[in-house]
Amino acid sequence: MAISILSSAQVLDARKSNAFADWPSRDEINRVEPLATPALNAGFRFRPRERIFTIGSCFARNVEQVLEERGYDVPVRQLLRQPEFAGLNPAFLNNYGVTSIRQELTWAFDARHPFDPTTNFLEYAPGAFVDLHLPAQIRPDRFEVVERRRRGIIECTRLISTCRVVVITPGLSEVWWDRLGRCYVNTSPRLSTLHREPDRFELHVLDFNETHDNLAAAMTLIHENAEPGVQVLLTVSPVPMNPTHRAMDVMVANTYSKSLLRVAAEHVAASMDFVHYFPSYESVVMSDRSRAWRDDQIHVSPELVTLNVTRMLRAYGETETLDAPAVLAELQRLREKGVRPQWFFVQEHRDVVRGNPQLAVQFARLAISQRDPDSALWAIEALEALKPPFTREFLSAETLFAAERYQDALQALDIVAAQPRHEKLQPAINRDLYRLRTSVYLALRNIEAATAAAMDWSRNAGSRLQELTPLLVLARGLRDLGRGAEALGYMEQIAPFFAEEPAAMVDYAEMLARGGQYAKALEVVGHLKVDLPVLLRRIEAIRAFATPLAPEPQGGGGATGA
Repeated sequence: MAISILSSAQVLDARKSNAFADWPSRDEINRVEPLATPALNAGFRFRPRERIFTIGSCFARNVEQVLEERGYDVPVRQLLRQPEFAGLNPAFLNNYGVTSIRQELTWAFDARHPFDPTTNFLEYAPGAFVDLHLPAQIRPDRFEVVERRRRGIIECTRLISTCRVVVITPGLSEVWWDRLGRCYVNTSPRLSTLHREPDRFELHVLDFNETHDNLAAAMTLIHENAEPGVQVLLTVSPVPMNPTHRAMDVMVANTYSKSLLRVAAEHVAASMDFVHYFPSYESVVMSDRSRAWRDDQIHVSPELVTLNVTRMLRAYGETETLDAPAVLAELQRLREKGVRPQWFFVQEHRDVVRGNPQLAVQFARLAISQRDPDSALWAIEALEALKPPFTREFLSAETLFAAERYQDALQALDIVAAQPRHEKLQPAINRDLYRLRTSVYLALRNIEAATAAAMDWSRNAGSRLQELTPLLVLARGLRDLGRGAEALGYMEQIAPFFAEEPAAMVDYAEMLARGGQYAKALEVVGHLKVDLPVLLRRIEAIRAFATPLAPEPQGGGGATGA
């Protein structure tokens, strides 16, 4: 049955008014290459700072992070901060298939079908349980811990009842059926579980009807339980399945999976007026692969995440028209929230960037941090050339370095080195010059030149900490080049001065562990006070690696507390 029937008159009207009906050629303004930006029509608007619920595959994690950074209330991000989830990768919240999305909503809102721990929890080892719907990377734990996590997820899902906007990103169509629990499990069972209970689980490759019906049922549950006037933003996750469980190339299996989801999404959006399709899937898969994907060719690059969430906010959000001083003031306010919120905000106001040198500098630095060299160079063009303290030239060198154009970066720095400069500015200019040379030479694996540049950088320092920072950069570079003993040697010298810098001390502990000094590595992380999730995960990895290998403490007496 057709999802849409148009009269001849409607078709003729559409052909006249649709500026995007044809593919663009390369000799005209191109919305396809190198980054695809499919046209879209927003069917509703976000309200400033409103609560938005997100559910789906790992692309949903990208979206919710940016929404929170832009000031929206995202319940899932609050769940991640609860004690039960401390140190866990946010990916544990992924719901990959339409079956598991529907199931999660059913457990939250349908009292006739509650979550049953007797079938959905598995005793993996005596006293150690796993939730079959969470990733296998999560360690088995006590029953009460696993139960608290599941209760937290269900309670978080029920917050849809307080939301007017829900974003959904289903990801795949190969799903596992639990014959004992009579339900689909969200993730692949552990291989050891498949060996232990070979008749319990079976792989289902969904067809269109199953996919459509589960997706439509999920939409109905949302419509019945969310705020009146709820709006659902639906997109297919561009992240490919990995691996496929069928005897075929993953590229072929993934094409079937994504095609199925895309067709089901089109049908649901056509039949339910509160569901709106957002073409982030098309944007990612049609863009230049070298820019669209991380090196694993599975996860979407930060550039494409930024592009699509910014497009979403421009289309569905409300953007004020601000002048350059107002943009600078807001950037200052956002500084405490980190780089990404500043970057998303300033991109919404590109039209005033190049008219203000201070704003152009900030824009370029933010673009460099987000690995967007084209945007950085665009902003740098607004700056005056060869004017001390050579901001334009240094930013150009940093941008070329970020683009891995190392020889071009050195040439830009050589131009600065050849310029006459005021005596008062010389130490600061030298610091920037040698700092960048250190990084470039490390990237070129020229250890001798990098060491010499680092020492010159240190000699131009204005304080003791500035004097030692070059050694920290050198140590990290040597570590990345596999020269662990040399890296640890530098870290041993400077560690006492960086005791209040958690990132540096975690680096130090990792180097100690890799060098076989397990007890000392554990001692270093034992004194750290850290709340950043990325550092917490690194500390947990150090403890998991080093604890079994560290020697037992010497001496008599009883056990002591941790």
